[in-house]
Amino acid sequence: MRSFLSLVVALLLFVCALPNTHASRFQFTLTSRSEECFMEAVNARSSNNKVLFRFGILEPKSYDLVDVVVKNPSQREVLTWKADQNNHGTATVRESGLYHLCFRKLKGASSTITLFYSFDFISTGVRSLTLVPNIAATVSKDAPSVPASTGIA
Repeated sequence: MRSFLSLVVALLLFVCALPNTHASRFQFTLTSRSEECFMEAVNARSSNNKVLFRFGILEPKSYDLVDVVVKNPSQREVLTWKADQNNHGTATVRESGLYHLCFRKLKGASSTITLFYSFDFISTGVRSLTLVPNIAATVSKDAPSVPASTGIA
């Protein structure tokens, strides 16, 4: 029983040490309103966090274009696209809070546009990897074609 409990605790610690990810995918209709904004919560715990964002027009299949901007909680632009049908981008973020994803139809666009967006947040912590050799190979000058290897315990 004690070994099972220690295994469960070790597994929980391992899961907690993995990078934290948050993702959402959403489909919506942009009507005659000038701008539609959505908010995504981000908990940035280190300075190497990444935000991955993708958007696209699903319908109509014509040449409609939108302006898209992603703003951090301080309302500074993190990612921006002007007059685009679909695109994607990645940005390093350091600020926790609500990120704003805003979509604006251009003049002359269809009355309704169906779009999608995908927002992924990847929190990366400090990780280090140490490789310990388990074998050593020696090449002799006298017989270079004969490999000699030694296992290291």
